[in-house]
Amino acid sequence: MKKTIFTLGMIMLWGHVSLFAGWVITEETSHPMSDAIVVSETILIQDQKMKTASSDGTFIFNLKTDEITLINDKDKIYWTGNIESFREEASETMKMIVDELLEQFPEQQREMFKSMFDGMAEMYDEPNPEIMDALSVSVEKTGESETIAGYESRKYTVTANGKQVEEVWISSRPNISGEFDMKELHEVLNQISPVASPEDYYGFSDKYLDLLSSGFVMRTVDADGMRTEVTNIEEKQIDDSEFMPGPGYKKMDLTELFKMMMKDNDSDNPGH
Repeated sequence: MKKTIFTLGMIMLWGHVSLFAGWVITEETSHPMSDAIVVSETILIQDQKMKTASSDGTFIFNLKTDEITLINDKDKIYWTGNIESFREEASETMKMIVDELLEQFPEQQREMFKSMFDGMAEMYDEPNPEIMDALSVSVEKTGESETIAGYESRKYTVTANGKQVEEVWISSRPNISGEFDMKELHEVLNQISPVASPEDYYGFSDKYLDLLSSGFVMRTVDADGMRTEVTNIEEKQIDDSEFMPGPGYKKMDLTELFKMMMKDNDSDNPGH
C-alpha cells in the first residue's frame, strides 16, 4: 500500500491539470530476487482527481472534496471518507481487527500472539515524534542521468542516519502546474500512509518531501532493491466514471472493508 500511496503523490508533479485532458501513467514494481513483475499499476489523473489501480486494490483521491475512496474490486465493495480523518479511523480499525484476532486464541496464549500482531495494530498510529527528532536525513544529487520512458531523469540518493535508504530518479518539466503546493500534497499523502517500522520515517522528513516536490519521480529503488519505475505516460481525456466506484458496488464501513481485503489476501496467498 505504501508504494501505491507514494505513486499517487508523484502523479501531481507531471503537468497541468485541466477539465479537458488527463494523464494515464503506467509503472511496474519489481524485486531483484525475482525477474517477474511484482505489481503493475495504472494511474489516472484529471481535474484534481487521482486513481491508481493494481492487484493491491483501487484508490481514488478527490482533491476538490478532500475525500479518499478505497475499492475492493474482487468483492465489489468500497469505502469513502475524509482524507484528514483517515489515519485516526484506520488506526482504530486495525486495533479492533487485531483484538478480534486475539480473541480467537486461548487466553493463556494471547499475550504471546499479541506481540506478533503489534506491528499491524500500530501501522496507522501517528509517527513517533522522538524517532523523527532523532532521524538525520540527507539528499544528494549524483552526476548520473538516464532516459526513462522517454524522459531525461537525474539520480538522487537518500540517506537516513548515515545509511542509504533509497535512490530516486527525477525528471523536470517546464510546464509543471503551479496550482498545487506539491510539498503539501505529499504531506497529505503521508497522512494516510502506513508506517511499518522506524525505517520508514525518512519519508516524513522535509528534505525527502522537498525532493519529491522538485519534479516528477520516474524511478525509485529502496534499500531492499525493490524497484518502481514509470514505463509509459499518455495524455488523454478520461471519463469521469473512472473516478467513481463501478455500478453495483456496495458501500461499507472501513472495518468491514479492511477485513474483507485481509480475507481475500489470505485466500490468494494460502501459504502465508
